[in-house]
Amino acid sequence: MVCMKDIAAACGVSQGTVSLALSGDPRVKAATRARVLEAAECLGYDPEQNRAAQRMILRRYGKTTLNTMVALLCGEYHHASNYYLLQIQGILDTLNQAQFGVMVVARSIAPGATLPPLPAAFPRGEVDGAIIFETDPALVAQLSRTPGFTDRPMVTTILEHPACSTVTIDTELGGYLATRHLLELGHRHFMNFVAADWGLLFAQRTAGIRRALQEWGLDPDRHTVATPAPFLGDIAPPYHLEMALGYGGHAPHAHVLAQQRLLLEYLAEHREITALLAHNDPQARRIWYLLQQHGLRVPDDYSLVGFDDTDAFLDASGVNQLTTVHAPLREVGQAAAQLLLDRIHNVVVENCTITLPTSLAVRGSTTPPGR
Repeated sequence: MVCMKDIAAACGVSQGTVSLALSGDPRVKAATRARVLEAAECLGYDPEQNRAAQRMILRRYGKTTLNTMVALLCGEYHHASNYYLLQIQGILDTLNQAQFGVMVVARSIAPGATLPPLPAAFPRGEVDGAIIFETDPALVAQLSRTPGFTDRPMVTTILEHPACSTVTIDTELGGYLATRHLLELGHRHFMNFVAADWGLLFAQRTAGIRRALQEWGLDPDRHTVATPAPFLGDIAPPYHLEMALGYGGHAPHAHVLAQQRLLLEYLAEHREITALLAHNDPQARRIWYLLQQHGLRVPDDYSLVGFDDTDAFLDASGVNQLTTVHAPLREVGQAAAQLLLDRIHNVVVENCTITLPTSLAVRGSTTPPGR
């Protein structure tokens, strides 16, 4: 491997002069710099190999070098979800401004399955830190024990992990704002859809719903029903709604139809329920169209609130009608990238959690109860 010492010998200058010349330092005379660059090219000098050697030497003495490269670890299909795309846009906003590159590591890992090995850049020490979507404890443990990455900072989004810093949203506030809005309209009985994989986030949102009801003097256990979020499937809408709903036109399977039927039967038996709280916007759109299919209207028969403000339900004029809790997901990405940079540069020396507030975007899917 050709090193700076070889170039210095060929040019008759010091190794320090070679280093300055290769980095474009203006203190080196133009003629000297030209001679150094010509010698480096003739000898086949590869700066990447030199940096790898520097990293190995520094690691031997317990030190690190800055690569201006971070990793984003995400699911295999996260690029197809507006929820994650907004966060990615925010991450790129901040990293581009800081002139940092990002290496995307997209993997689909079944629960309990053996984790695939990380790219070679991790053990080589070429990654300064990592941002992780949908925190997997096994993945965090794998990163923490990978040579060359062991002591590098990690930041998660939305879900917390004790070994990482986190940027999340105030889910409890979102549930509170949505419920208070419906109460102010006159609704008193609610269906709260539970996502099986939500865990803590659903508990936080439910706490916000209960807080709003208690402030209104209502017993949360009597005025809300939590139901498993039905897999409503890719309901095939008429062609003129296909663009608005974003469905592929697939006929639903039998188990999907069974869940849809159970939901409709429950609503028919519990006429006191007039407001539905979907666990996210894509589910809210599916619920809306399912109701339409069976002669029920939003908001005349049921007010409907989504969550995250990622997917629209468009009317004939192309205006989004879905009332939803706005989650500042692009800002989450920006803050996560900035927090990681601050950890890399030791501006922030300990892991911490940043919580961004949610807000309510009131649109056409909520109105005073009509029944």
